[in-house]
Amino acid sequence: MLAVAIVACQQAPEPAPSAARPTVSASPGASCEQIRQDVRREQARLAKLPQTCDSDADCDLYGGHECPNALARTCPDAVAKSSAKAMRPLEDAWEARHCGEVLWSPYLREAVCEAGVCVGR
Repeated sequence: MLAVAIVACQQAPEPAPSAARPTVSASPGASCEQIRQDVRREQARLAKLPQTCDSDADCDLYGGHECPNALARTCPDAVAKSSAKAMRPLEDAWEARHCGEVLWSPYLREAVCEAGVCVGR
């Protein structure tokens, strides 16, 4: 008698990418206007995400080079660290190409976690 074993392989699903992962970064040689459009698009995307936290360490301040904007309604505003990190490549490209100044100071406020949401004080 011949026994046959059927083995099913199931591939584990890949983890979902972080919602705040940057979807764009400035391409080499991008103009300031192209970067501005990318920044605005990414800010609008991130503004739709909840800026949640477990502790103050999960929050950061963000303003961007044009503030107020979709993500920061006050300059600067409290956001989840993941959102601030997602904006960094575009903000770095803006600064590297000398497209304009940031006109707000992060020292004017602090980002804290209150009831699971990042808020600025």
